[in-house]
Amino acid sequence: MFSTIKKYLFSLFLFSQAGYLFSQTTLQYPISFSQFFNQYSIINPAATAADAKFTFRSGEQVHSGYFSRVRSFYASGEYSFKKDLKLARNALGLSFMNNVEGSILSFNRTYLQYAYYLPLSEQLTVSAGAALGFVNFHADQTSTSGSVSSFAPDASIGLMLSSKQHRFGISSGQIFNKSILVVTEQIPISRFYRFYYTDRFFISPVVSFLPAVLYTLRKEGGNIDLNASFLIRDLVAAGISYRYRLGTSYFFGFKDFNFMKGKTNLMFSYNAPWPSGVLGNVQSFEITLSYSLL
Repeated sequence: MFSTIKKYLFSLFLFSQAGYLFSQTTLQYPISFSQFFNQYSIINPAATAADAKFTFRSGEQVHSGYFSRVRSFYASGEYSFKKDLKLARNALGLSFMNNVEGSILSFNRTYLQYAYYLPLSEQLTVSAGAALGFVNFHADQTSTSGSVSSFAPDASIGLMLSSKQHRFGISSGQIFNKSILVVTEQIPISRFYRFYYTDRFFISPVVSFLPAVLYTLRKEGGNIDLNASFLIRDLVAAGISYRYRLGTSYFFGFKDFNFMKGKTNLMFSYNAPWPSGVLGNVQSFEITLSYSLL
């Protein structure tokens, strides 16, 4: 009986540590980054190694103020088995995501990704992909209880249609519809869907307009991210995003600058809660980095 009481007290402690951010929604779905346009292979396994023979990606999101200990991180490595990206080819990737809530809680996701690319014409390619891995909930040891770690299998699938300027993708995440045991409670890991579209319009010889749309459909409803960015001399990027129910994001960075025989992308963003009107939203900052060998 004492053991049962300790479990319930520990469970209550965990939920109070994470505050309003620790909820079933937090556990059910991957954390949303405002720079979704820099992490398509994380969103859709069909985009694994879409743009280069080898790519490393990483990103971090950090909240401000009282919630500064809430942060999210992702990293992935992607490899295409053929250097010529216009040919039919196979690609593999390995990705990791970590969300830290407070001082002792973390949610981890690890996946092995695969994609197959099939050219339909000189300009158009279709790809299909899948990712298989697991979701992990971990709580560090406290003065009242030992550490807790729970695992559940996870997978996603996706399709993508792409050209040099356009990209349209659809994916389904957490397709197993499993649940994970968090101390004494089963939390569902619900299936969800993502649709995205990107384009590029040349305004002048030195300025391009790059719109991007991401729509996420969950059982609780849909969310949409609308992004408008400008690329100057194929190097300097800046823009703004509107995130339904989350607020706005402002970003600046550098795209495809030469470094050690490869191409590097580096971008910073500030995520503001307004004009969402949701009191639970807080300010956050993001940085993303990628390095590609063509």
